[in-house]
Amino acid sequence: MIFLIFLHCHWFVQSYPINNFSFTAYESFTESANEQSIQNRNQLTRVEDTKKRKNVITHFFANNLVRRKVNWKGKEAYELILEGSAVIKHDNTIIEATRIQLDPEDNGILEGRIQVSDPKEGIFMFAQRGFYNRKEEKVIIEGNPYINLKKNSQNILITAQKIERDISAGTIYIGDKVKMHSEQWNIFADYGIYTDKEKEFLLHKQPIFLGKNIYMTSKYIKYNSETKKIIIDKEPLLIHFINYDTKKDEKQDQLPRKKEKMVITADRIEYRLQQNNKKYNLEELSKIYNLSPLKIKEFLKNQNLIQEEPFEKIRAKIIGNVLMTSETKYIEGEEFYLVGEDHSALISHKKVKLQDKKEKIELESHYMYYDLKNRYLYLKNQPRLIRYDDNQNIIEELVSEFIERDFAKEYLVAKGNVVFKRKEEIANCEFARLYEKQEKTELYGNVILKRKKDEFNGKRIILTEDKIEIDNEFKMNVYE
Repeated sequence: MIFLIFLHCHWFVQSYPINNFSFTAYESFTESANEQSIQNRNQLTRVEDTKKRKNVITHFFANNLVRRKVNWKGKEAYELILEGSAVIKHDNTIIEATRIQLDPEDNGILEGRIQVSDPKEGIFMFAQRGFYNRKEEKVIIEGNPYINLKKNSQNILITAQKIERDISAGTIYIGDKVKMHSEQWNIFADYGIYTDKEKEFLLHKQPIFLGKNIYMTSKYIKYNSETKKIIIDKEPLLIHFINYDTKKDEKQDQLPRKKEKMVITADRIEYRLQQNNKKYNLEELSKIYNLSPLKIKEFLKNQNLIQEEPFEKIRAKIIGNVLMTSETKYIEGEEFYLVGEDHSALISHKKVKLQDKKEKIELESHYMYYDLKNRYLYLKNQPRLIRYDDNQNIIEELVSEFIERDFAKEYLVAKGNVVFKRKEEIANCEFARLYEKQEKTELYGNVILKRKKDEFNGKRIILTEDKIEIDNEFKMNVYE
């Protein structure tokens, strides 16, 4: 029988045989505890195997440390009680409570104010009651438990009915009615798992993401706390609500607002929760857009031309068999980017097809910039327009180097090597403007128009349904 006296404590206790225990000096490790008060606490260090690992070191701190003899399952055994500002440090996981009582089989009951934290991972968990098992290396907290994730300038609150920390595996199980809250978004799921190694939350059972004008769901959602990205790749669905101005009413001082719903499906969607402030160089942009540095320079030059959003403002990458549908439009392609804080623009540098159901127009190209807010479309790289009648017969066709369409004002502009076909007419020119409501087409710059066996030449030719107007004196300043 060994007797130990703690000279630097506020009490003394008769101690029974303690194997693999030692009393050592305190080391500072937690943000929540006051360092001076910790130094005044008693400390017990234990080195012992668990069911999963060998020689696991555990530190116990409290104002009062008591090892008490008890009758356990018909045999003499000992329990450990930590009273007053109790703390357990198990690897990088820190468990704090008002009182902790561990039975002879290392099952611990946590009482009072409970906090379980891993400052290295930026994870702080709170609850009204909890349980600790040293042999299993697990902590379970219940009673309105929540997690405060503080990492990389983000502050996320996670609530659930039960939270379990597996210390040896480096995982957190978040069970039943999971809610993740941030300033600008929320995620709802049945349950989730966080892994220290991947820095990733995996949220299950058809979780839902709600952001600014954005709704997303999938079989599961991955959220990476390092990259601040959400990834969904199992039957992903994204709904984007687009706010834009309509035509001004004479009686109104401001333009009335209208919201259009766009439903997006794809093989994979990557969504950045916070706008990236990083400035990309050409090499990094080449990797992002899968283009050569030469093509990127051309892309940037065109970006300035159309005042495209900067690359660092990319919010979502939508990949593989992409379909986008709204009340009036249908868009399909292989890869798109949503950019801007309010997701105000849509970009694709691969083959894309857009159908306007209202105007019965189909547009194709290998590059698209679509300003969703201002309803303005820019196409290049072999753009093509086809207009159909009610029976889906082609009535107009246009190809050029660039095509721009203003959906609000309902007109289209084509630039560079324009070829325009309509019924029995075919025209070549440098610039064309199509007014959809007026059913009028204006052709500019060395226009050659052929109708059956007739040929017309002029600096400007205006086509309507029943007549042709030719103006040879017209002077253009389109390219100035």
